[in-house]
Amino acid sequence: MGATAEHEDTVVKPRSAASDGSFTARLRVETRGEHEAIERNRRLRRLTETDLGVEEYVSVLARLAGFLGPVETELHRWAGRFPRSLDLDARLTKADLLGRDLAALAPGFDGRVSALAAPFAGLATFERAWGCLYVFEGATLGGQILARSLHAQLGLTADRGTAFYNAYGKQTGARWKAFKAALNASVAEDGLDPDEIIAGARATFQSMNAWMDADA
Repeated sequence: MGATAEHEDTVVKPRSAASDGSFTARLRVETRGEHEAIERNRRLRRLTETDLGVEEYVSVLARLAGFLGPVETELHRWAGRFPRSLDLDARLTKADLLGRDLAALAPGFDGRVSALAAPFAGLATFERAWGCLYVFEGATLGGQILARSLHAQLGLTADRGTAFYNAYGKQTGARWKAFKAALNASVAEDGLDPDEIIAGARATFQSMNAWMDADA
């Protein structure tokens, strides 16, 4: 995870003018600041720099795993509320994919991931869970870009080192469209509080940014 690619080439607009008028368009605009902040994160930014080495890349993956593990555990608590069309079990695999990358690049290193488990405030409402999931589903778009860069720089592939960044492969675009459609429908039809979803997304961005920037 660099952050998400959902905000690329997006012009900031007032809420009333948010792109296509959908809730996810509003969500993109109203989390732009947090998205841009995480793209400046000192550890995540290193993933795009030409002097990145495998050892440093492994350390970034391990730290990401320490954050994503608790997050996916929290999201699983809300699994029964999400639309079945999302196929949530197929989406909540990112921590496992990080473990696969760590095992491929540094056998035995994944034994230290649990010690890095980040403090995570949890997801008190279903809306916050939606907002959190938005952050990580959007990140799959940027993951494709990073996977290509990491292949060019370090020779890594989905089978050796970038399973996480190739999470959905050729299905990435289709899954992102399906996610947005499900979220927009949920907000329109299920009486969800849109402000709480936005708050959940912002909190996830902020929490991950702080974790990835911490010295410990």
